[in-house]
Amino acid sequence: VPDPTLLLDASEYAHFKLRNKMYNNPYLFFFQISPDNEKLASKINKIVQLECKIKLQESKQTSLYNMLIHKGLIGPDRWLSYIDQSSFVVTDSFHGLTFCLIFHKPFIVILKTESIPALNSRIISLLDIVGLPHRALSHFEESKVVRICRERIDWETVDKKIAIFRQKGIKFLNDSFLR
Repeated sequence: VPDPTLLLDASEYAHFKLRNKMYNNPYLFFFQISPDNEKLASKINKIVQLECKIKLQESKQTSLYNMLIHKGLIGPDRWLSYIDQSSFVVTDSFHGLTFCLIFHKPFIVILKTESIPALNSRIISLLDIVGLPHRALSHFEESKVVRICRERIDWETVDKKIAIFRQKGIKFLNDSFLR
């Protein structure tokens, strides 16, 4: 069964996003939940910035801790808008990945290696379903990051695979609740 966030498509999230553009220039959105792999994230972010010719906005290099403690909690509208308006996303978050897929944003997912690596299973499973398992990294390999940055994602194919997954989930929920 898909995560509930995948039961809706991009148009159904439109009313949750900010209407105004937050930044005029293209940017990299870096969203990290756990402090694992900060050095890996830093290396990846540098390559993405060079390859995609975009800047990492300091306000986008956001860990969950930083959002909650230093900057105050941001709401879902701002968080969704950060992803939707970005040019590229680097994240270790399952939901960061789901919204990259929904909003058609190129991405790299950093797999957790220290704290709770079991959380990677949802990420790996979803990437397998949409045919993009190579976009998850657990160690730095510059040539792989460059290849990912240069790769154009076939969003039509991704959308079709998500639609099939979504329909299976909706059927399961209907069958479960209508018994």
